[in-house]
Amino acid sequence: MWTVERVSPTLRPHLPAIEAAIAATRARVAAVADPVPIRFLLVADRSRALPMHGFGGYCGDPDVIRLSFDPKNPNMVPNLGATLERAIAHEYHHALRAAAPGYGAKLGSALVAEGLAGHFVRMLHRSPPEPWEAALGPEELDPWRAPALERFDRTGHGHARWFFGADGHPRWLGYALGYDLVGRHLRRHPDETPLTLAHAPHMAFRDAVRRGPGSEG
Repeated sequence: MWTVERVSPTLRPHLPAIEAAIAATRARVAAVADPVPIRFLLVADRSRALPMHGFGGYCGDPDVIRLSFDPKNPNMVPNLGATLERAIAHEYHHALRAAAPGYGAKLGSALVAEGLAGHFVRMLHRSPPEPWEAALGPEELDPWRAPALERFDRTGHGHARWFFGADGHPRWLGYALGYDLVGRHLRRHPDETPLTLAHAPHMAFRDAVRRGPGSEG
């Protein structure tokens, strides 16, 4: 079952729309696999909400998804439909991966977790990449492929540096590179899907960091 376990009082007027997005996402998941149980925490927390959407998601456990909303953000209400559904689907894949092997503390594990979640959304919605997943094109990612390969199986890479931009790293680099490398892996292995790869070790994706013949796009 997918259940709403906690709702901040200021979100109650928006609860029908949020619950509809949760139900719609569960239906999409159920069309491809049996959904695992999820408890949802709906929290009014501006600090964790993306300004462009008025909400954000987080999942670090296999059965809990936290959705943080900013009810004062005018972007929130218009995005409580398909955009929220995609965000829930993204976090649901994180929940699957949290069971094993987990998000992980290494650069490669984070890149793979984010890339798989992004492509899971694409699989369910037939949707284009989100802005952070398309922030850098293949050529713009090229200078970062060698550093990513070098650090792929290491900790201490600095998550904020690679994913949010700092110390000369472009904003959203990790999201774009993760989406790129998982897409490359899927093109090389057309019998696999983001769902069948949910528990795959991150090192299985390492070679996809590189660009090669027939892997452009």
